[in-house]
Amino acid sequence: MSQRDEYDDYDDSALHEDCVPRDEVVAYAEEKHPDELEDVVRERWAQRWLTEGVWLQLLNTVSVRDTGEFREAVRQTLEGRGPGAACACSHGRGVHTAGGVCLASQCRCTEFSSQPEPDLFAIASEAARLLESAGSPYAERCQLGEDLEWLRNVLKVTRAFRQILGALPAGKGSWSARHGLTNLVEGRGLTELTARLLKRERERLRALNDLSEVLSAGVVSTLEATWVDGEQHFVRKTDKNPIHVLLAAWIEQYLTEHRSHLDLGVCAECSRIFERARKDNVYCSRTCQNRVAYKRKRILEAGVLREVKVNLGEWSKLKAGLWLYHPRLGLGFVESCEYVPGVDVKVAGRPHYYESVIDVLLDVRFPSTVQTLRLVELLGKEGDSVPTFHAVREGTRLLELL
Repeated sequence: MSQRDEYDDYDDSALHEDCVPRDEVVAYAEEKHPDELEDVVRERWAQRWLTEGVWLQLLNTVSVRDTGEFREAVRQTLEGRGPGAACACSHGRGVHTAGGVCLASQCRCTEFSSQPEPDLFAIASEAARLLESAGSPYAERCQLGEDLEWLRNVLKVTRAFRQILGALPAGKGSWSARHGLTNLVEGRGLTELTARLLKRERERLRALNDLSEVLSAGVVSTLEATWVDGEQHFVRKTDKNPIHVLLAAWIEQYLTEHRSHLDLGVCAECSRIFERARKDNVYCSRTCQNRVAYKRKRILEAGVLREVKVNLGEWSKLKAGLWLYHPRLGLGFVESCEYVPGVDVKVAGRPHYYESVIDVLLDVRFPSTVQTLRLVELLGKEGDSVPTFHAVREGTRLLELL
């Protein structure tokens, strides 16, 4: 007897007379609350989708061991070779971008053009064990050996996904509210500030090009017929594709189908990709949050940083190379400063008055992401939520403590 037959034969005479049949409840919800019902269904489907397969586990196997980019960027900046530094290569003097690439038209310098490569052998070992334990068809094809190109491709896709997640807006409300623009007066200053913020967000989403390049070849699939309990089923098989292509397809599915009901973020400390309970969650666990607080305390007590007092109007003190302590994001260093004059800010308590200020857009690199922060918005905080700026005293010691 099937489960359906057992349900049809169920004796409901013992139910309370005020009980409403399930079918009536579902029909009522479909008629009166279709949007809410759809949201519940899609949210549960997204949760189920997230736990199927090994893709999130594979991403984190790579991501938590690929943390050298931040330290390398700090090292280059301390050595005067970071963003904005002149390139002294023999092909002419250029300027390094945020990624460390020389912009001289004839430059062939590759010293800073690539991100640091982690211990591929260690990552490959962990990834191979994961695939084998999960019974993945890729367990035999993704093995340790001299050729780890499959892992380099997975690493590239993982970094692209982290960059995309870091560029996605955090916090609830409109785009203007998230950037603290609601207290500004309509005018030329607001228009210019908005344009520069939008430009930065588009630049950080360039990692979409890396994913699109992987997906451009398409996912090859085959169909197989199977029988379960006498019923015929058709199964889509995709194991003939390279593993990084399927990983990119999984990311594409998240961004296009599940993102509105499943919020993923990158931990600001360990770079783990995790589901956020709230939009402003930046740590995957209390352990990571405490680790950041301990690291900040250790660095500040060691005296390797000197606090720089910055007040409204003292814009000249801001420059690339300063460090910023953000109460939520932790320690990061300022990669660039861009001044936006003529921004009109509403005066609190006086709705018809405003003052014209110079705002500053700060591109700050944190361990797992680069954020654009507005100085006027930062200094508008109160109490312990006010970020602080610091200059470097001992660069070598700072690198040891990070």
